[in-house]
Amino acid sequence: MLEKDGEALLSDPELSRTVSDLRKRINSPASCRVAERMVEEIMKKEKVKNPMDMRAEDFNQSCEHYLREDLRKKQMAEGMTILEEELFQLDLWALFRDPACKDLLFSILEQGSASDFFALNKNSLLDETAKEDVLAKMIQLIVLTVGRNMELPI
Repeated sequence: MLEKDGEALLSDPELSRTVSDLRKRINSPASCRVAERMVEEIMKKEKVKNPMDMRAEDFNQSCEHYLREDLRKKQMAEGMTILEEELFQLDLWALFRDPACKDLLFSILEQGSASDFFALNKNSLLDETAKEDVLAKMIQLIVLTVGRNMELPI
């Protein structure tokens, strides 16, 4: 019904992907469960075909490692991609639209752009070796970005 009645709306790629995902979840719910996907990732990494082929202790350790390391790193990388785009937009906003934002950016970084600062420190942020001053500046940049986004009309 959604696909038939909402055909015009589905020309939007994002809505089309959402409906496609919904169809997949309806037709094969087991393969869409988070637990199922997690177990599949663990089996792939451990090179086993069935989780029952592993000792319970080993499986539990693999689960913990997956959650604490693999999934966390994947989500961090996804977040960094979004943050990178937001900082690029912040630079544009400060440069062309808002002198007050430009002044705030200068007070945080003193020189250079938010995008350049992020690119320079991205790896140390991802591998959790960033120095305290870098973390403080990143927090300030994130607060500035959130503040700017809250002011924009939706």
